Amino acid sequence: TTTIPFWTLALFGVSYSVVSFGSDGLITLYLNDMFGIGERSVGLYGSLRGIGAIFGSISAGLLLSHLGNKKIDFAALFLIALGVLSLGHILDGDNFLWIAPLWGICWAFQEVCFLALVMRFLKGTSSAFLFASLMAMANLGTALGEGIATTLTQHLSFPQVFSLLSAFIVIPLMILIKLKRRELTIETNYELQDPLGDLTS
Repeated sequence: TTTIPFWTLALFGVSYSVVSFGSDGLITLYLNDMFGIGERSVGLYGSLRGIGAIFGSISAGLLLSHLGNKKIDFAALFLIALGVLSLGHILDGDNFLWIAPLWGICWAFQEVCFLALVMRFLKGTSSAFLFASLMAMANLGTALGEGIATTLTQHLSFPQVFSLLSAFIVIPLMILIKLKRRELTIETNYELQDPLGDLTS
């Protein structure tokens, strides 16, 4: 049997969420503070972003099914980094409505790839608790990302903050490389690794 790298998966979820959700939560503040976008327009932005997310989810699922995960997982990280960088240097009060669905595609594409990655490592287990724990860790990344990004706007410009978030993608990228190496050794049967084992060993 092969143990599940719980903490490595958790760190990946946290680190990519800092980039993805940290940027996503910053957009409405950016639009309001920098361009004076009103509530109705922000609501429309959210709707268009949601439509983009639908297409991003479907696209990720189709590509994962037909091309496999060897390159798609890495492409998803580069896509989200490029999307975040674009938010800081292209997004403005004139084009935010057509950028919204494009960002939604990037965001959802990475989200589906993360869920698929977790499911591959959980294959052969029936632990809903383990899956829920990994999702909770990813939510921790969301909280950290939004908190850090908002705090940084008090000291840096919005484009600079988005650039920093985009550069942070190096962290989940390195973790993904480690996970890919581990994935190569996975067998048919799995056993649940004690989450405290990594800390006490």
